[in-house]
Amino acid sequence: MDFVTAVVGERGTGKSSSALSLALALQPKRFSLKNVCFSSEEFMQLLNSDKLQEGDVVVWDEIGAGKSNPGARDWFSKTNKAISSIFQTMRYKNLCVLVTTPSMKYIDVHLRILFSGIIETSYINRKEEICHVRFLRIEHNPVLDKTYHKYLFFKGADGELTQLKDIEIPKPPDDLYEAYKLKKAGFTEKLELESQQDILLEQKKRRGEFNKPSDVSSIVEEVLKQPDKYIKKYGKRKIVKESVIQSDFNIGGGLSKRVKGVVESRLELD
Repeated sequence: MDFVTAVVGERGTGKSSSALSLALALQPKRFSLKNVCFSSEEFMQLLNSDKLQEGDVVVWDEIGAGKSNPGARDWFSKTNKAISSIFQTMRYKNLCVLVTTPSMKYIDVHLRILFSGIIETSYINRKEEICHVRFLRIEHNPVLDKTYHKYLFFKGADGELTQLKDIEIPKPPDDLYEAYKLKKAGFTEKLELESQQDILLEQKKRRGEFNKPSDVSSIVEEVLKQPDKYIKKYGKRKIVKESVIQSDFNIGGGLSKRVKGVVESRLELD
């Protein structure tokens, strides 16, 4: 049975460590750092590979820690497309996916109802190295179009049902957690570099500095990063939207035509 849960909480409340510990507890023999992703591209690559087996556990860490620059809207679209792919793929792979995020707002409202539940991290008892969380099961009534978040119940020694409001999750093993932090540091460094490059690119666009023939290759590479934004489908044909390129890069018609031609050639458009 497939299982997709969001691990939600403020920074420093133990989202990532809880997700790693849960993943290891669910699959002690197969789970490793190879099943931990930090971006929609990395997650989709793993999801579409032949590396995953039925019942595998995957951790997609900090989906809300993406870009906060002008490319954030595109990031949001890619993220939710990847989340949508989870539910399509899991129909036959029966995966368990733990998605950590600082807020559910980073997940499209239409996708939230498909999650199995939410694990909300409260705080870390650092002396005992235990994270305190609560689990809420998600139930959606399609007739009333209402979503409910319900606590789990457990039966005590006296036979009485009690709401399970506090769950203690231990810190993951040191070797796994240290390897995780090293991998995350590499991703964060790459993300910061990309963000700086995006900001410089946006400033260059606003100043209208893309006006030399030598800028064609730079613009082409930027267009190819977001083909859905710059390509429109007319029946069976696909064409590059020259007006959007002119607007985004603040360039004239002559340069935009050259960019359009190169992009169409690179993508082998008719």
